[in-house]
Amino acid sequence: MRILVINAGSSSLKLALLERTSSKGMSEAALSPGASESQRHLTLASEQIALARGRIEQSELQRALSGPLGDAEVLGFRIVHGGTAYTGPVRIDREVRRTLWQLADLAPLHQAASLHALEAVSAMLPHLPAVACFDTAFHAHLPQAAATYALPAAWRRAWALRRYGFHGLSHAWVARRAPEILRRGEAQPCGGGRESRGGGQEPRAGGRASRGCGQETRGGGRASRGGGQETRGGGRASRGGGSGPEQLRIVSCHLGAGASLCAIEGGRSIDTTMGFTPLEGLPMATRSGSVDPGLLLWLMEHTGMKERELADALEHESGMLGLAGSSDMRQIVKQARQGRSEASLALEVFIHRLRAEIAAMAAALGGLDVLAFTGGVGEASAEVRSLAAAGLRFLGVEIDPSSNEERSRQGSEIDPRSNEQRSTEASEIEPSSNEQRSTEASEIDREISAPSATARTVVLKAREDLEIAAAVESVVAL
Repeated sequence: MRILVINAGSSSLKLALLERTSSKGMSEAALSPGASESQRHLTLASEQIALARGRIEQSELQRALSGPLGDAEVLGFRIVHGGTAYTGPVRIDREVRRTLWQLADLAPLHQAASLHALEAVSAMLPHLPAVACFDTAFHAHLPQAAATYALPAAWRRAWALRRYGFHGLSHAWVARRAPEILRRGEAQPCGGGRESRGGGQEPRAGGRASRGCGQETRGGGRASRGGGQETRGGGRASRGGGSGPEQLRIVSCHLGAGASLCAIEGGRSIDTTMGFTPLEGLPMATRSGSVDPGLLLWLMEHTGMKERELADALEHESGMLGLAGSSDMRQIVKQARQGRSEASLALEVFIHRLRAEIAAMAAALGGLDVLAFTGGVGEASAEVRSLAAAGLRFLGVEIDPSSNEERSRQGSEIDPRSNEQRSTEASEIEPSSNEQRSTEASEIDREISAPSATARTVVLKAREDLEIAAAVESVVAL
């Protein structure tokens, strides 16, 4: 099945043609039962189209679909908001379209862009079945304590006021991919390979032994919840290669132009930082993140500021842009190194909030086994990862400087935008073959934990496209 994945952001439209692997021309590793999720689909073609004010240039789209991308058999659309109506992928029809447009006000930067893309692509390929895949779906079954706002019951019932959460396709990929990366690290033979990441540093006594060998204690004597000494071999984050998703407590950090964290346990979302809209949570490129509601009420009462003016400022003029005068994290990091006070403050605010939210997600999980960084900044900014980890040692997070800097030394740029939002200028160089695409992803996906860490840290390339392809396959059978 050839699936055209359509991923519309606020500034670009990303198209990718994927096909589930078959025996034809595929390696034995990709076809084996133990093949990783990233090996199970080939990217046959891809293209990114810049958007003007969220609108698609029809001639550009027609040009893109006149090539290999037009050979699709089914369409898979990333839709930001599914509300309470859609908690999983759904075949698109007229009623689905109508419902999705009603949700546009809840995600103004992205929902309309996604639906404009749906209309434009469907008009050019009207004979193909289409499936909507939702960023909110991964969070649809949050525990009530995490999903419920302390608002009047009548409000909550009348308007379905709750925490919806976003970036679900990215967080769902982390839930599947992180255990694979950790198991890949365990494949080293006992006494060989990655004994230590720190250039000869030996594991601490009673602490982190060879990852693939035997049983080790979680930090040299920490008591287990049930009494006695807890070991990683018998606990949730076994380093012996047998840790499945059901055993891992993961905090997923999707850091891009939009940024959110997710607490994942047993492969399921149990808490997340974005809420009823994508404005809540961390400060972002141009979005404020969480602010005191009383502050907003004060502005409306004392300055006469109207709702639309306030919304525009919170969505487009706040966050890093409001603090540093730039929404580009690359520039902010560079200027902070140069001693620019506004940039330094912006970076400090972001890191302060990031650490606090990671700790909050770990508290929701009752501990931390894996910290995962993904998205444009999460993948590429060694400095952001290092600064965040420096304040999280109490959670067992320590990263190896050499592993953390690995991609930066190869020339990877820090991009504040998530993959679907990168402009042509800032996007990564497109590889010339599927094999090269796979290699690039495998170079990004890696563990960066220090030998002494008791929680493991990974960097993962955001692959919403693979989540969408899997969701489409669950709905459409050709």
